[in-house]
Amino acid sequence: VRANRKNSFPSKKAEAECGMYVKVSMDGAPYLRKIDLKLYKGYPELLKALEKMFKLSIGEYSEREGYKGSEFAPAYE
Repeated sequence: VRANRKNSFPSKKAEAECGMYVKVSMDGAPYLRKIDLKLYKGYPELLKALEKMFKLSIGEYSEREGYKGSEFAPAYE
């Protein structure tokens, strides 16, 4: 790799300092949100944040019924 190409890659220190950003959306919402996944310790904490962000209730997960008590279900690509 040429020297000018090497300089264009972020260093390991810079990667550790910056977040891991993803875009999230909700069907029917006219906008996307960008969130940092490194702020959340796990999936349940992320779901709670999404509920607050989009002002909805996802409900509890059940193996048989999916997400109980909600017309919304989280999905990713």
